[in-house]
Amino acid sequence: MKRTLPLAVLVVIFTCGPVSAQNAREIGFDFRVTDQDSIGVTWHLTNRFAFRPLLTYDSLEVEVFNPFFGPIRERARVYGTDLGFLFTVHSHENLNLYTGAALQYSYTNVDQGSDIHSKGAEALFGMRFMFAKRLGIFSEVGARYPKDRSGNDLTTYGLFTGGLGLTIYVN
Repeated sequence: MKRTLPLAVLVVIFTCGPVSAQNAREIGFDFRVTDQDSIGVTWHLTNRFAFRPLLTYDSLEVEVFNPFFGPIRERARVYGTDLGFLFTVHSHENLNLYTGAALQYSYTNVDQGSDIHSKGAEALFGMRFMFAKRLGIFSEVGARYPKDRSGNDLTTYGLFTGGLGLTIYVN
């Protein structure tokens, strides 16, 4: 907490200014806290269309009950990439509403099990609120369809909430 407050004050001081919509060729760094934490870049190709590659990471612990040995605790680490395409559907002052799609790949490393490779896609709807010229927060909801390439070829689908993210524009 002692390091977070001065860092937040510095970010606000250096990014404050008049708020405007994102223009073509603007680049922002994204930091998202969600089911999988991610960092990435949003590159606005036009005023309405943006490309967003992300790198994701997650670490989980799972407890499995074995009838012979009792409960066994396993740890898994998930590394992934996400190539997203975003389209702004409405802008009003500081608020941008957008929709998009993304292609995803993830690799799960399980300590005492087999590794899992999965690929999939997602459709999303999000909103970004710019509270300073170069600083905004965003959140997304949508649907995912991943397919695991493991021994059982598990295919799942479902809704997701994208948590809360921060975008810092550099130009």
